[in-house]
Amino acid sequence: TGKIATGNFSVVFIGQSDLPSSIIRGREAAVLLRRLGIEAHFIPCADVCRTPAALSGPSSNGRGSPLPVVFVHIKKFCTCALGPFGTHVYDPVDAGTYRSSWVPSVYADGKASYKHMLQLGAEAIFSGTSAMKAHILDESAHLGMHTKGILLPHHHSNFHGRVHKLVERSGLLVGFAGDRTKDLAGPKKHLQECLVARGLKNVTVRRMSNLQCDWESALEPSRRGDCFAMRMALLDIGIVWTEGALNEAVFEQKPPQRLVNFLSVGIPVVAHAKYAGHREVAKHAGTCTALASNLDELCDGVASFAASAEKRREAAREALLVAATFSPDSIAKLYLKEFRSLLASRGQ
Repeated sequence: TGKIATGNFSVVFIGQSDLPSSIIRGREAAVLLRRLGIEAHFIPCADVCRTPAALSGPSSNGRGSPLPVVFVHIKKFCTCALGPFGTHVYDPVDAGTYRSSWVPSVYADGKASYKHMLQLGAEAIFSGTSAMKAHILDESAHLGMHTKGILLPHHHSNFHGRVHKLVERSGLLVGFAGDRTKDLAGPKKHLQECLVARGLKNVTVRRMSNLQCDWESALEPSRRGDCFAMRMALLDIGIVWTEGALNEAVFEQKPPQRLVNFLSVGIPVVAHAKYAGHREVAKHAGTCTALASNLDELCDGVASFAASAEKRREAAREALLVAATFSPDSIAKLYLKEFRSLLASRGQ
């Protein structure tokens, strides 16, 4: 495919070799943009630090002038890539909300802060939720900066296309996924007992980590999401939950990727209502997603799906339609739109 005629530019996604999800995001994003005719590639930060010239001399536009280049720093800001040219964008994925060890100086008084990234020179920061975007804009304004917040809803494109297949078995399989999964034994037990009390004795509740994927250990880290997708596709109903004291920033800013992943394989989901990202997805979701604020509401949601095969089929059809909003093609077009907007604001 030839480069798009207007607003030619190139994109370099920079990730961390020790963070497999940053490799996944960088590689997939580069592929998505290349499909649209944009010159894009992924490079590990360590390679940039060893050979800074790897980023010099961007491609020509065919008239002797270099293409404008956008550098997207994934999870960690690669300071070795800061140079005399380029527009720099930071994509924290979910690192800025609760894994502070991945992003030094992110926390301030116990709250997620992007001050460190703003001061390093990010001209835009991707956000997983509208609340996160608002937080970025507020902090940028407080620092007297003009950093742009960009809503990027989802990133695991390797989950799309793995549609749930009906499995011949006598009962239904429900699976828990979420934060602090080691603390989900109590909710799992409560839900199983609640469903039995309602006469739904053919429902088995499992934690996702307990569903086997025989070939997971043979996969490179950037492909292990395939196993997670396979586990999801085995389920009839998905649950995205948390149990335990999490930082408030997690609830407001963490991307709703697990919820979207469940929808992407075509199964109905009951999700924790406290996550802002879940509430945003639910606005699109209609019957395929139920929100629950406590364990009793969780049981209500699961029981409603479990009691009706027709409702599950309808929810599955709708789930795939909702997931299309977060599809790789949709995200690629969003990348293209936002990168062009950033370059236009710089007169490029």
